[in-house]
Amino acid sequence: MRNLDAERQVILTKGFYLGKYEVTQNEYEKVMGNNSSNFKGDKLPVEMVSWNDAVAFCKALNKKGRRRSGWEFALPTEAQWEYACRAGTNFSLTTYRRGRDISPQLANYNDNGFGKTVEVGTYAPNPWGFFDMQGNVAEWTAVWYGPIPRSLVIDPLGPNEGPIRVFRGGSFRSEDLRSPATTSFQFSAKSSVGFRVSFQQVK
Repeated sequence: MRNLDAERQVILTKGFYLGKYEVTQNEYEKVMGNNSSNFKGDKLPVEMVSWNDAVAFCKALNKKGRRRSGWEFALPTEAQWEYACRAGTNFSLTTYRRGRDISPQLANYNDNGFGKTVEVGTYAPNPWGFFDMQGNVAEWTAVWYGPIPRSLVIDPLGPNEGPIRVFRGGSFRSEDLRSPATTSFQFSAKSSVGFRVSFQQVK
């Protein structure tokens, strides 16, 4: 795991929108025609999806209907995900979406004792209206796992290749839900990981 105490300056220059909820099983089934989740329910987040599955979902969305020129559906970069998760809060003052502490009343994680996912939107959103950025299911990002530059970085995309992809946010199994906490898996692996979709500027 990377050093969570080191603050790094990042500048994002390209516009993006991010889904307010994790992709649900109902949404995933409508697009992909299947559902491999362990815990079944239309409004539960899809899980047991690999990074390849999540990317395939985004590509399928791009083939449906009309899109704004120069924009596409994709997984968010790690920097985009953390920017949305922090929702304008100060790094040095806010570890979690609402302050320094987390509790079972604020997110679905190991301390709740549920041992499963809950419906998206069960807990209050962060200040920018995003639900379940921490807990419920971890979320795939677009980037390969690798070292983070210590200098200012503009629109960071991570390494160009590698054996594992980054996911963020922690899940119902997690004890560590800190905003900067990074975890990684082989991109073909499937576990309590889901995703949310970004609609982002590519040109």
